[in-house]
Amino acid sequence: MARAGRWYADAYDALAQVYGAHDVADLLDTLLHVFSCGLARDAFEVFVVDNASTDGTAKAVAQRFPAVRLVRLKRNRGAGAKNVALREAAVRRGLHVSEYGILDDESGETLRCATEEAVYERLGLAWIPPELREGRGELEAAREDALPALITLEDLKGDLHMHTTSSDGLQTAEVMAEIGSP
Repeated sequence: MARAGRWYADAYDALAQVYGAHDVADLLDTLLHVFSCGLARDAFEVFVVDNASTDGTAKAVAQRFPAVRLVRLKRNRGAGAKNVALREAAVRRGLHVSEYGILDDESGETLRCATEEAVYERLGLAWIPPELREGRGELEAAREDALPALITLEDLKGDLHMHTTSSDGLQTAEVMAEIGSP
């Protein structure tokens, strides 16, 4: 792992940049090129998690940026996977979901929903918050009304934001931790 350089060294052993990707070869190429030319490039270890791209994203990253740690997933596990699973679940119910609405195969009618909640309700599911839409079992949980509760603003007991000597602060992270501990 690359050691942190220059002004990062006081607070961190190393920093990492992680990028998730699915069929974004050109965009990722530009992003990694710009990042690799940056002043702090030696302070970071860069990871790309390729979400089963079909456009050559993983191959392009491996060839053009050999220092990047590339993790290749065998299947799409992102929002795209959730969309595919949602459409497949709808088809099993005799429905087709598109940007135009929900088509009922039997009646030929297209229902245009005003809200996401209405779409999920028509599909026999509880509404799934965007934070949970990753194709990791949330459709089954929504069908069983067993989605986990998300943290809300009321759950928060405080907020902490510090500037250390790694940027424009006056103390190191270690000193701040000592001051803050009982």
